[in-house]
Amino acid sequence: MAFPKLPVRSLGGPALLLLLLQSLPAHAENLDRLAERLVNLRGEVEELNSQLEDLRDRHKNEMSSLSRRKSDLEGTVQRRQVKIDEMRKDLADKRAKAKKAGVKGEALKPVVADAIVHLKTRIRRGLPFKEDKRLGELEEIQQQLRTDALSPHQVAKRLWGFYEDEIRLAKESGVYQQTIRLDDEERLADVARIGMVAMFFRTPDGRFGEAVRDGGQWRYRVLRDEQERGEVKTLFDDFRKQVRTGFFTIPNALPGMEDL
Repeated sequence: MAFPKLPVRSLGGPALLLLLLQSLPAHAENLDRLAERLVNLRGEVEELNSQLEDLRDRHKNEMSSLSRRKSDLEGTVQRRQVKIDEMRKDLADKRAKAKKAGVKGEALKPVVADAIVHLKTRIRRGLPFKEDKRLGELEEIQQQLRTDALSPHQVAKRLWGFYEDEIRLAKESGVYQQTIRLDDEERLADVARIGMVAMFFRTPDGRFGEAVRDGGQWRYRVLRDEQERGEVKTLFDDFRKQVRTGFFTIPNALPGMEDL
């Protein structure tokens, strides 16, 4: 059985144009969103790029600062090595003079007395590490020489032992306790000594600082800069962990050390 054919009206002309015009706002809205997103992404990229440049500049400045500090420390270590060599030479000279004096104790007396005065001067000018204790020991040796409590040869032997202790101080580093004068008061504090080059302190109330030379005298200065405080805290922590070698970043506490 055959069905009659119905006429089919094609979609064209005005109807097609109408559909296209109706779809344009949706496409335009999508394009606007894409453009806005692209602008936002470009802004984020530029901001991240700016942050990256800032980090690069900061890293470059920090590395430059560390390089300068490393150079300063290397120069100071070399100067301290010269001082150690001078002390060893001085010790050898004193031994030679003592040997030349032979059994004549009275001839040895002025040599030993001069060496004691020389050491006292060096201690007073040097890093204030347990200064009273070291000077007290020298005073005891000097008194034994004056009163003939020991023979000049025995006093010389004690003095040579003292010289060796001073050389050891210049070569070793560590954390100790000693009394410091801070805010016009005597306080017991932990001190981190780096050879006889620099000394930092930590008080029981959590303050950190350094020993600085001021007008020929030593004083204790509290560190206010947060980075310097962090560097000294790390130094104390590493020393407590028995870390004695490696690269340590510390505040620049070197001015005036050339006078030691």
